[in-house]
Amino acid sequence: MSFFAQALGRVKPSPAIAGTSRARELEAEGRDVVSLRAGEPDFYTPDSIKEAAIKAIYRAVDADTGDAALTVFEESP
Repeated sequence: MSFFAQALGRVKPSPAIAGTSRARELEAEGRDVVSLRAGEPDFYTPDSIKEAAIKAIYRAVDADTGDAALTVFEESP
């Protein structure tokens, strides 16, 4: 076996592709799956999320906040 063939034999599948494949298997079984692994989500963004994003942009909350952003999540109900 050539060096190239041996090297290709050691390549592992992408975790993202594996997740997408598993989601497809579950869907084929009739399970309701929301797959966020690869590509676009398979649902529309809720209006409340879009409105919050627009308000944040107008408040200039569109820059990297570093670790300070974590306190928002810690204080959330």
